[in-house]
Amino acid sequence: MEIAKVNYKNKTYTVTCPGKLVYSSVKFVKGCRSDKRHEIVNQLNGCEELDLLPRETRENYLRRVYDLSEFEYYIIVVCLGDENKLPRCTYINPYTGEKCNHPREFRSLTPGKYQRTGRRAGIFFDGCSNHKNNAAAQNAQRENYKKGVTGLQKADRRSKKWREKLSRSAKKQMERGDSIFSPDDVRRPDLKNWKFYQSNPSIDSIKEIIKELDLDEYNLSIENCILIDKINYLRKGNPEDICYYYIADFEENDGIFKLGVTIDISKRINKEYHGFKYKNPDIIATGTRVEIAELEYKVKIKFRDYIILGNEGFDLKHRDEILNYIKELVASSKTM
Repeated sequence: MEIAKVNYKNKTYTVTCPGKLVYSSVKFVKGCRSDKRHEIVNQLNGCEELDLLPRETRENYLRRVYDLSEFEYYIIVVCLGDENKLPRCTYINPYTGEKCNHPREFRSLTPGKYQRTGRRAGIFFDGCSNHKNNAAAQNAQRENYKKGVTGLQKADRRSKKWREKLSRSAKKQMERGDSIFSPDDVRRPDLKNWKFYQSNPSIDSIKEIIKELDLDEYNLSIENCILIDKINYLRKGNPEDICYYYIADFEENDGIFKLGVTIDISKRINKEYHGFKYKNPDIIATGTRVEIAELEYKVKIKFRDYIILGNEGFDLKHRDEILNYIKELVASSKTM
């Protein structure tokens, strides 16, 4: 078992298993019980046989024995006394694109759950003391964006009405043959091979783009996500393909409209978007794949705060403002 000497604030500490926190779930820990998985182990006692730190009196114990706070204990044990190794705030200024990069605010040595949301809580908050809530909101937004779950859709999924819509949509997919669970005689040929379904080309291509752009998959800004969407669409065909930028309403949702891109408008409008049927679809711009991808990118970037369903569903209250901007962009291009 590794032991290291760590200097911090003019004092030297003997650290067992340096560079990480050890919890009671580790087999060699003395007195380990299966119901105490997150009980912290004392890594400053200088012994190879570790003892559990009393859970309720942990802060008092560290202060009394070592004159340390929980945060200082973390710096010594995990960062080896180097505060530059502390995790950094993930908040990104939406106007300048600059990352905060200050140390995150410390929460506790033991992971837990937030009482209000039930979401797992880490040792640190997502952001520094100034951006704690902002960083958490941005991280949630990034995750929801990648899953296609934002705003209204996320709320609707908790309701019985949403689940019924999802069920109806799944049944229709099966009847059309668009599901791997469709009967053999109606299932699409490309879905008959189970191996085809096991991989997801779309997700694989997105991960490739993230790697090429040298981005952190777990710290993507909304702007990053929109750029990735653009590059992904460009790679789905030839640059000179004729594509369409279209607008559509939804039959059962009056508060949202969709702006999307497609190479075949007739096939697109016969499908559904997150369980909603299209209504009054209309082409608002025609051009090459490159031109349409750029148009969609500019619109999403400018009105990203109005996206409330997936990554193409916009708040109906801003419809006129968005359409006027699109008209200006189309008018400024001689090739559309």
